[in-house]
Parts: sequence; C-alpha cells; structure tokens
Amino acid sequence: MGQSVNSIAKEEEGTLCSLGKGVHAPPVFEESKALCGAGLLFMLPSLLAQGLLKAKEVFHLPSSHYYGLESVVLTLAFMTLARIKNPEQLKQCKPGEIGRLIDLDRIPEVRCLREKIKFISEQQRSVHFNNLLINQWYHEDNREDTGFLYVDGHVRIYYGYKANLPSKFVSRQKLCLSATSEFWVNDAKGMPVMMVMGELSEKLQTVIEHQIIPRLMEAKLISADIGHQQEPQCTLVFDREAYEPAFFQRLWEKYRVAIITYRKNVRDQWNKERFESIDVQVLNHIINMDLCEQDTELGGCWMREIRQVAGRMFARWSQENFFRYLIQDYDFDKMISFGVETIDMEKTVVNPQYRKLTY
Repeated sequence: MGQSVNSIAKEEEGTLCSLGKGVHAPPVFEESKALCGAGLLFMLPSLLAQGLLKAKEVFHLPSSHYYGLESVVLTLAFMTLARIKNPEQLKQCKPGEIGRLIDLDRIPEVRCLREKIKFISEQQRSVHFNNLLINQWYHEDNREDTGFLYVDGHVRIYYGYKANLPSKFVSRQKLCLSATSEFWVNDAKGMPVMMVMGELSEKLQTVIEHQIIPRLMEAKLISADIGHQQEPQCTLVFDREAYEPAFFQRLWEKYRVAIITYRKNVRDQWNKERFESIDVQVLNHIINMDLCEQDTELGGCWMREIRQVAGRMFARWSQENFFRYLIQDYDFDKMISFGVETIDMEKTVVNPQYRKLTY
C-alpha cells in the first residue's frame, strides 16, 4: 500500500529535525475518512475566533523542532476539548488519531509535550498573551462586560511534602490546609478575564490593590489618569473578605473604582417586616427576591437603589459556576506541576512563634 506525498514529506521533515537540520512541520488540513474524534474540529473555528493562535505573536519554539508552536497549541486545545486533563493521560490515547486532527503523523509524545510546555512557560510571557486576548475580547464596542468585574480566590490543596506552604481555609472542606491561592477576575457574564497567583498568605485587599488594579491598567481596562472623572471606570464585586470602608475610599479616590460587597460580622439585623418581594434582574433572568431598600450612609456617601446592587451581587454565582465547571471537567483543583521554586524573601508572613501560640 503506497504512501501519500504528504506523509512521505512529513517523514523526511521528522528525520531532518532529529538531526537538528529541519524546520517546523506545518499543519495542513486535508480530507480524511473514519477520523476518530473528528467532532472536535467543529469547535476549532470558535477557538480561533477567541484568539487561540495569537499565541504565535507572543511565544516561540526553536525552528529546528519538528512540532512548531501552532501544532503544540492545537494539541493542547484538542486535549482540552476531549477532556484529556494532563499530558500523562495521552498514554491512553492513540497518538496517530489525534495527530491527524492537527494533520501530522502523530501528536507529541508525553515527555516531548512536557518539554514544549516548559520551554514556553519559561519565556514568562503569559501576561502579555493575556493582554492580547483581553484586547480582542473586550474591544471598544464590547466594554459593557467589563463594567462589572467579579473577584474571588480559589484554593488548591497541596498534599506533598517538598514545599512548606502556609495553611489556608478551604471552604469546601471547612478545614485549614496547606494550599496555594489563585485570585480570578471574571466579567459580568462570568467569563474569565485574568488570574493572579498568590505566593504565600496574601489577603484579597492586598491582591486587588497591588496586583489586580495594576493588571487592569496594563490591559487598558481602566486608566491611571482619572482627571476630574466622577463616573466609575469599573465596579469590582467580591465577598466580605475584603470589606473595609477605608479600602473602598482609596480605590475610589485613586482609580475611580467602585465596590459592591457585603458586611462581615453583622450584628444589627434589619426588621424582617421591612423586606418586600421585588423582581430583580440577575444576568438575563428576572428573579424575585425579598429585599429591604433604605438609605445607607458609608464614608459620608448616601446610597440607595438596592435592586441594581442585589442583581449584580447575586450574579457572583456565575463565577462560582465557572469554578465548579472547571473542577468537574478539567481537574481544576489538581496541582499543575511538581516543581519547587524560591519565592521573594522580602515577603511578609505570620511569625511562626505567634502561629504556635494561636493555633
């Protein structure tokens, strides 16, 4: 049975690359029959429209490698669509079948793919890539989705012994466990905008003020020059962990960033007779809620219109659903790497002696 010209060319390219004299094998989609997993190709136009291959503007792989950046990115994309959660699971798949999806003879072997991922990650260009995607997702005529941004932390439990990580409260297990923290920013529809990694025991207030706000300015979602602007550039919605009126005032005066949150340790409960049944718009749905609407003074400012505030506040569940979806479908809680890296030695941590006395 003869071979096609395309397959022979790919064999030659692979041989040259193994000798360090080849170039990337370009993906060229051709007609195929009985292709396993061909349904994944229906999602390819959608991924391309979301800016998948903008990665080529940011990252690079050596030209002598057989698998170019485009092939690696497409492999990772099809792995995601097929719910192949990590490179190790590729051992259970047919490399030739998935390879035909990216029009190569086979996909990268597990070790090869890990080396490619490591090479890409070491370029430290993920923030720039994120900013390119944000610019495409939220161009000038689509900025209403970033008018309200939801901020929340997610904890990944660490079960190893190599790293000495601080304990964090894991709400889903109601325990304090060694873990790492991620702080996610989602738009008004619950779609992810960016993520900031916490190294130790950062508080939500600190992360918002010193990491998320600068990232929003870098992505041009808000401006550093507020001038005499009195309208909010955006509104951050988060839970009671970061509740502090002085913190709200700083964000407003320095960046014109408004806040929606709720108080912690509430003791002065409102009279239940004041609550009324009111229709509230939450995302694209009308939901009936029992609300009490009355004037509230906070930092010298009087506020009202509880219906709009309640709608945006309870829309936080779109972000919780995002976390739940990733946990169920993509092993979101699993550690992505077994490596250990040093951290900034100037970071402030809880005194170990104090921790022994208080726990």
